[in-house]
Amino acid sequence: MDRMTVDVALYCLLFLCLLWDDSGKNVRLWICLALCALARDLGFLVIAAFALAELASSRYRRAAWVLSAALPCAAWYVWLRMVMPATPDFEPEVPGWAFYQAGYGILVRLWHSTGDPVAVHLSLLGVLFAVALAFTFFRWRTASKMQWVGVLFAGLFFAASADRFWMDLNSWPRAFTPLLAALAFAHPGPAQRWLAAPLAVVTVRVGMSLWPQMEGIWRAFSPLR
Repeated sequence: MDRMTVDVALYCLLFLCLLWDDSGKNVRLWICLALCALARDLGFLVIAAFALAELASSRYRRAAWVLSAALPCAAWYVWLRMVMPATPDFEPEVPGWAFYQAGYGILVRLWHSTGDPVAVHLSLLGVLFAVALAFTFFRWRTASKMQWVGVLFAGLFFAASADRFWMDLNSWPRAFTPLLAALAFAHPGPAQRWLAAPLAVVTVRVGMSLWPQMEGIWRAFSPLR
């Protein structure tokens, strides 16, 4: 739950950004974009997606305005560096799995999967399918903000693809939910049911892992116990 908290906040903020961008509420949009970065590091990808969408439409001033939403978080990082001692525990570092086995670590994981083989394979294949679809359906001149979010998070796949990253069910579903949501909701039409399939199979896999806990809670509160 402690690891989910920031991601739930980021996903809510992402959809608020889309809502306020469509309704032209620029001040609220800027604040919401700034909060995306402050919620967690992957929020910078949301800001970048909105800025690139503006650049693709030749709205250069608005793109710069969107990018300025990253300044509050950058100032926060600078302030932390100034007030916190440079101890090994605080020194920022790139995780050991980042950029390791780029693009093929998930295949290693598929080959050496453990647990329920059907659920594991379907969920990981769902992510691979989502990455492929995000690039296949992307047209940079006409892409929506949500499609830009999807393609940037698809690009994240090549930075976070180590075998052990895909072993931790509390890691990769959180990182790639914006990609799965972008496919499911950014392409209305007959193809949407297929584009929602990756989100569906990953959701089933996560639900299976949480089911024993949910069942225990239900039994604890059940009047029939």
